[in-house]
Amino acid sequence: MNRFEQVKQILDDSVGGAAFPAHGAFWRGQTRDQFVDHVEFGQRLLIVGNGEESNLVKALRGNAPFGSDVGTPGAFFRRMPAGRPPIPEDQINVIREWIDDGCPATDENESTLTVDADAGGPMDSELHNAFWRDFDNWALFQASPEVRAAVNTFFRSATTWMEFARDPSGESAWQSAINNPEFTDAVRLLATRQMATVSEHYGNPVPLLTLLDSFERFGDDSLPDDPLRPEDQRHNMNGPIMWFFWCAFTDACLRLQIANDYWSGHARALLLGMMNDGLFRERFPVAGFTADDSGKRAMRDHVRNLAADNLQGEMRRRFADTPFG
Repeated sequence: MNRFEQVKQILDDSVGGAAFPAHGAFWRGQTRDQFVDHVEFGQRLLIVGNGEESNLVKALRGNAPFGSDVGTPGAFFRRMPAGRPPIPEDQINVIREWIDDGCPATDENESTLTVDADAGGPMDSELHNAFWRDFDNWALFQASPEVRAAVNTFFRSATTWMEFARDPSGESAWQSAINNPEFTDAVRLLATRQMATVSEHYGNPVPLLTLLDSFERFGDDSLPDDPLRPEDQRHNMNGPIMWFFWCAFTDACLRLQIANDYWSGHARALLLGMMNDGLFRERFPVAGFTADDSGKRAMRDHVRNLAADNLQGEMRRRFADTPFG
């Protein structure tokens, strides 16, 4: 049982157990994002990163605006769980600490994702469509306020990576941006969501050859339309420069040592997708390869054989070769 599940278990136990049909047991069946965004009686229950000021903790302790009886000074709502014994303080602290730690969806050991460099291969389009659909949904179309805030925080500093890609003397400014706690928290949150989406669709360890197939087909726009999202164009970056924002994000993950084995594999897939976009959709130049089947094979071999220490430099070099650089 991970910490998120433990939080829900504490709440369930407080109302008599999961089998008890408690009125207002909002947590049942909710995802982590739904839980974080939940509003009850017009009150947002959680402030991610601040358990003491979160209404959920206040409700469980009976602190204002909650109290034993509505009408006591500062009390507008009853202490929770209403009509049941209070939750012991040590269990409330489990919830508070989970909120303080950013309300992780999984435990640290569960979010460790690895890559099998020799496993996998081309897969059915439906599998890839499902992955890109889920990724697009949580990161864009159905993004929670927390995710939107993290994305905005990342974009405010990501151009520093581009300056570094143009001029190696800019590395210290990029590293300084990464070391900013707000930026670090944003990257960690988004990295955790990205890894969870990958592992859900491709497993753990991730078969690298399947991930390469997914990103290659995303890049050259050869995946079919997704019938589940006919109102939106699928599998198409908002703009070609988005590949390089993604390169900056991957570089940050590697520098922060977030599951380096996975993000090294991700960097290979990202490079392959980006180069296919440039060659076959002609949205930016990609030197050294031809836009044909032999070029596709050569690019796959290239990204698979790059030394791990060269991946970040390769992303910067590819950016510098484009008009954006």
